[in-house]
Amino acid sequence: MTQAPVFARFDSTVGRLPRLTAGGPPLSGAPRAPAEEPAMKVHDFAYQVAMRTIELMEQNQHYKVSEEHRKEIGKQILEEVTSILKKSS
Repeated sequence: MTQAPVFARFDSTVGRLPRLTAGGPPLSGAPRAPAEEPAMKVHDFAYQVAMRTIELMEQNQHYKVSEEHRKEIGKQILEEVTSILKKSS
């Protein structure tokens, strides 16, 4: 018996991280986040990745990024999330 391949697909209607699907509706046995931990929205995730990248650059490469530049970069990432998602698919 062969199983259908499982793909991660972005559900843009709810703006959440990908769910496991088999080319159709969500799998009934797909793992779900516990009720007390709400799923992180894509924009929140992108912002956290950008801020963590800046932290790593400061720690590992000894860069210093001002608070003003952090805010500017965070704002720009949030504005570009939709276009970044389109490029990745």
